Amino acid sequence: MSSKGLQLFASGIFFATTGLLAVYLYSTENEELIKINPPLTVAEMREELETNGYLVVPAEELKELKKEIFHSEKNEHEQETIYILFLEIVPGMSSYDVADLLLAGKIINNREDFLQQVEHLRLSKSLKTGFYEVRSDMSIDEIVQIIS
Repeated sequence: MSSKGLQLFASGIFFATTGLLAVYLYSTENEELIKINPPLTVAEMREELETNGYLVVPAEELKELKKEIFHSEKNEHEQETIYILFLEIVPGMSSYDVADLLLAGKIINNREDFLQQVEHLRLSKSLKTGFYEVRSDMSIDEIVQIIS
């Protein structure tokens, strides 16, 4: 490239840059300057959020609420279902038959515990015939007392 061509190229870049600078400076004069607000305080942020429909809960209070919910759900699951059985003991039934009925009615959890208690009290031959109402929240001793 000749020196004359290089001078024309440089002057073209100069005039283009000058023109762009003029456009930039004149176009930003009419625009409003961006107003920078100081940062909001915590109270102002909370108020702003609440006016827009948000609920603001401090972290500690949120943790306590979660714990309360967890414990209340845990207590609901821990509630035990109580079964009621109307037991009929007929003549000729053994303590093994009664234990099977109690186990099937979900009154006792272990057949052997019931049979051991009946044998320990020596009541296996003295179970009374009749109708009895027994519940799953009764102890084995209470059940044996009722049916003997």
